[in-house]
Amino acid sequence: MRMLRRRTVVRLALAAVPAAAAGTAISFFQVAPVVDSTRLVIYAAVLASMALVLSVEVLWLLYSYIRWQPHVRRLGQEREVLSKRTRYLEGRLALLQDDVEKLSAISEVARAAAGREHIDEILEDTLAIVQDLIKAEWITIFAWDEKRGALLPRAHKRGRKIWHGKRIPKGLVDETSVHEAFRYQTTIKEVEGDRFQAAIPAVSGGEKLAVVAVSAPLKGGVEEKSQRIEMLESVLGDIAEHIAYALRAVTLRTRAYEDDLTGLGSRGLFDERLDEMVALALRKNQSLSLILADVDHFKRINDGHGHQVGDTALREIAALLVKGLRRYDSAYRYGGEEIAIILPQTRLQDAVRLAERLRSRMERKGFLSGKFHITSSFGVAALGGEVLSGDDLVEAADRQLYRAKSEGRNRVEPASLHEANR
Repeated sequence: MRMLRRRTVVRLALAAVPAAAAGTAISFFQVAPVVDSTRLVIYAAVLASMALVLSVEVLWLLYSYIRWQPHVRRLGQEREVLSKRTRYLEGRLALLQDDVEKLSAISEVARAAAGREHIDEILEDTLAIVQDLIKAEWITIFAWDEKRGALLPRAHKRGRKIWHGKRIPKGLVDETSVHEAFRYQTTIKEVEGDRFQAAIPAVSGGEKLAVVAVSAPLKGGVEEKSQRIEMLESVLGDIAEHIAYALRAVTLRTRAYEDDLTGLGSRGLFDERLDEMVALALRKNQSLSLILADVDHFKRINDGHGHQVGDTALREIAALLVKGLRRYDSAYRYGGEEIAIILPQTRLQDAVRLAERLRSRMERKGFLSGKFHITSSFGVAALGGEVLSGDDLVEAADRQLYRAKSEGRNRVEPASLHEANR
């Protein structure tokens, strides 16, 4: 406050001296004709004094200008530096905001991968997240199919529409770059005018699992496009990594719950599902049945024609049995050449009829291009009476399977004929 007052006084003094000198000069010319010589000399002396003071003020101002010019120049330079720093920080802030968006999107992809069990649901969520982030025209995810030994389109999103598997329209993606990206595990990118296209491999644990193909618009000048391409490559690389993790997790779950030879559910999955289905049936007072099927004289096939022929026959048998089941039934490889079939909300007599249809279909089928006629024996049991747990159900069905084997094979034996006919 005191410094402000001092500056005000100095400015008033600096302005008052030239004003007083100008006023004195003007009045001199007005009074000169009417005053005597003595007063004229006094007036001239005053005017000379004012001129001297004015000269001193001019010299002081010139001195001050010369003295403060380096400071002013330095302040200008500092102002320019601060302006550049401000522009740099604004650019960094924009990049940080982009990073926040990318990290948020990657986090959402990770949550989708962890929170979903079915791969199609994971991919659908991922496509929506990526499209919102990079404003993509379209995105396609190609996944490696172990059974077919091929890289196949698994999910495609364009606008609000999404397609899965075989429903994906043909010719939407340049699959040449996709296969190159998968084969060489490297990003293949192409820039055409205002459009960016890329194929990014998704690899986990050294295992090639998928490729993310994307097309996104480019806007702005050369530098802006270059920055956007760099951002797209970075975020898509991170997201492809999460997709690979999700695919790997689903693959491991599938391997744990799926029998490698037949494609049926594994023994572990059977034990888990049977306990769940028994608990549900008891809680809701619903029926539940179980079929155990065992291939007759399967050892003769392995011993006489080799295990490879036996494996092929077992795969064909499993496919035949699954084809004869209803939508809500499920089949599992119980062990060796034994297959278990869980039938929810199914009474014993209905399970016996289904088992008989499966037995008859197997008897008529010619396996391995018609070279072999193979039959199976079936044991059937249902929840109820003294059978009140999964172990009880398996034991009852297994007992009837042994009975079918001992009484001539190629037959169906229910746990209770009285209950079956009721």
